[in-house]
Amino acid sequence: MDHNAKTAIAIIVTLVLAVGAEILLISRSDGGKTEKPAERGKEKAKTETVFFQSDRISEIKADVSSCDLKFSQWDEGRIELAIVSDRKQNDRPYAILKDNAVIIAEDRQEHTMLDRTEIDIKVPRTMPIEINNFFISVKTTSGAVSVSGFTCGVFDVKTSGGKIVFDACSFTALSLASETGMIVCGDTDAKSAHIAMTKGRINYSGSCDYIDAASQKGGINFNAETMVKEASFECGSGSVNIALPENDGYSLEYAAPDGKVKDAFTNNTDAKGSGSAQYKNGEASIKVKTESGNINITRSPSSAH
Repeated sequence: MDHNAKTAIAIIVTLVLAVGAEILLISRSDGGKTEKPAERGKEKAKTETVFFQSDRISEIKADVSSCDLKFSQWDEGRIELAIVSDRKQNDRPYAILKDNAVIIAEDRQEHTMLDRTEIDIKVPRTMPIEINNFFISVKTTSGAVSVSGFTCGVFDVKTSGGKIVFDACSFTALSLASETGMIVCGDTDAKSAHIAMTKGRINYSGSCDYIDAASQKGGINFNAETMVKEASFECGSGSVNIALPENDGYSLEYAAPDGKVKDAFTNNTDAKGSGSAQYKNGEASIKVKTESGNINITRSPSSAH
């Protein structure tokens, strides 16, 4: 093969390789773009603000899915709801006034976790009705419920999954139930509280005259700023930690088949199984049970000595 033939072959090979590389580059570029059309149908998040004059309103009811709800109070004289959602218009939550209640609902309750929907609810600090006669109920399949600096009569939350957080709140009655997630009540004052969790931890800090809390799988932490009158705690799997202030006395009934019971007030340090104990006059009633875990009763930091 002469020199000119070799040169021609080399040029052809170079051109073939160059074209092949270009085709490969284009193929890879097109492959990266195939992920983008999935976002074309996604709705842009929109905010809708709804106002209700607080005259005669005594209740807020929310029944939504895959939605985060935030409750707070302000100095304005109206109830305001800011609904932020990237769902299609017909699928977004809406709010209407029915009788004396603000109803928050949606026509379809089947949404994916990718949906972003948030509702910010603001309620006047002072109402035409007595604030302790104001009721709020929330039902959601998933999503966080956050309540801050809020006072009312009854606050009821039921959710299939999601974190429930209360901070600096005061209620006549508090009822919280969740299948999975976490329930956290900080600086919360309730005359009575009922808290139920299927799988997750319960943390309560504040004051409560009557409380019953149960978690099938997850521990319970209860820090009382004032002494309870009656308390019941039950865990299927998890430890129960109770911190109490100095008090006039309580009667304790406990059951911890697979753990230890320690009580700083009665100086009970290594009890096992089931039993009872009394501190001072035994007036308050405390019942604690865990199938698998320990029971610890300690003095609150303010009363420890």
